[in-house]
Amino acid sequence: MTFTVLNTGPAMREILQAAEPDRAELLRRALEPAAGMYSYFPGKPDLVHMHTMGSGFPLDRDIDLSLEGLRRLEEARAWERIGEAHRLLTKYPVLAHTALDAYSASCRVHGHVGGGCSEGCPRGSAAVSSFSLWSAFV
Repeated sequence: MTFTVLNTGPAMREILQAAEPDRAELLRRALEPAAGMYSYFPGKPDLVHMHTMGSGFPLDRDIDLSLEGLRRLEEARAWERIGEAHRLLTKYPVLAHTALDAYSASCRVHGHVGGGCSEGCPRGSAAVSSFSLWSAFV
């Protein structure tokens, strides 16, 4: 099983501080490394559209609120903690399967379809991005 942790904090800050017309393209570039999460979708989904359909931060409003959410992620050491969890899961692979099973079950209970956790999703990989974590802090 492969876990990919993307350090999206700097990109989030750049996107949020950019002029509104530039944000979508900056977001698209930042999300490109996570495009594999959507390999089970037919065709090639628009990453910006997927971001706006899920728990992604808005590109056209609430910029101060989103920057506050980013500050909280940084203050909580979200990326470092995800990295620490990754190292632990790499050392003890059985925990990775347990964590992914719990995450998948939670997504099914809450009705989430995207994010790499639907019933039809291949179990061989999972991607973790702070883009999907931000809403928990805002």
